[in-house]
Amino acid sequence: MNDDSIELLKFVGLHTYDVNKERTTLYVDSTTSEITIHLYLNRRIIACPFCKSTNTVIKETREKHINHCIKPKQKITIILHQKKFICKECRHTFIENNPIGEPISYYGKLQMINSLREPRMTFSNTSSDYFVPLTTVLRTFDECVDIKRHTLSKVLCFDEVYSRKLTRTKYSFCMFDPISNTLLDLLDARRKNVLEEYFIHIPIKERLNVKYVNIDMWQTYVDIAERYLPNATICVDSFHVIKHLTEAMDKIRLKIQRKFVSTKDTDKSSFYWLLKSFHYYFVEDFDKIKYNVRPKSHYSYLPDKHAVLNALLSIDKDLTDAYYLKESYREFNLTEDYSKESITKVEDFIEKFKKSPFEEFIDFGILLNHWKYYIVVCIKDSHL
Repeated sequence: MNDDSIELLKFVGLHTYDVNKERTTLYVDSTTSEITIHLYLNRRIIACPFCKSTNTVIKETREKHINHCIKPKQKITIILHQKKFICKECRHTFIENNPIGEPISYYGKLQMINSLREPRMTFSNTSSDYFVPLTTVLRTFDECVDIKRHTLSKVLCFDEVYSRKLTRTKYSFCMFDPISNTLLDLLDARRKNVLEEYFIHIPIKERLNVKYVNIDMWQTYVDIAERYLPNATICVDSFHVIKHLTEAMDKIRLKIQRKFVSTKDTDKSSFYWLLKSFHYYFVEDFDKIKYNVRPKSHYSYLPDKHAVLNALLSIDKDLTDAYYLKESYREFNLTEDYSKESITKVEDFIEKFKKSPFEEFIDFGILLNHWKYYIVVCIKDSHL
């Protein structure tokens, strides 16, 4: 190897005394500029990890392909000829350590962070330019960039985002200011101990300025808000309430649909296919549904969306009652102005849901009962 090749290996993180210079070769593809290095390491006395004996010999050599990057759009493929040893004392086999740690050099990390300063540069584009996994880009960004949180605002929204592919936990916690439309901070977990550690380090004077906390129905958020934001009024976002309601309604629709499963292969216009084809009528806002008659369709006899809805509701009386109860609560959620009777109206709905023949609505009634005071507070302060 020449001196330039040795310097290149230094960027990869290898010391010159690790490399067998006589056997290691470097090849540069003239069309793609991709660099391929066949790397051989110097023979060293390696103790057996099982019995600690140094009486070991090479059993075989295997190739390990490692992608590495020093600068953007400059891919380096290192083919490490890794030795497999056998211990003469205990007869165990083991492989020598891989001296190449991360898939990107320190110099490459600096260039990566600088490239991310560009407004149009995304994490995905950076991942492609540097030939490293997206998780490596995200981890490097988190290690090198310390983004300060925003000051707590008068109104806070607590929520979570699915992050299993990016973090060790299933959900990450996000804190949002709905007034200025600003993401205030993002944590890699929504667990109670993580949130406690976070909020306890925020000055009490700043926490006392928070007047409202909008949450979904996650008890941990209530516990955190009550303890660390003592001046804040906690309210449940009606969006999450309606989400639970529509999910319950859809499960009821599926339950009725399964009653007619025996006809699905013989009659393409049966109740089974009617409920399946127009399933969205039970969860979407009726005013937003668009329906156009298709001449060759099994449902061409239905002239408009009102006829479709009437056909659906004629299938089963319990399904019809469930649909109108769902719509009644949705209408209440959209139009209710806070008054002293609001809590009474919610309690009336709770009783109606609990009397439903469907366990899905009974469960929703129990959920509504548990969160009713926070829901009413949200109605009261809906102007926020």
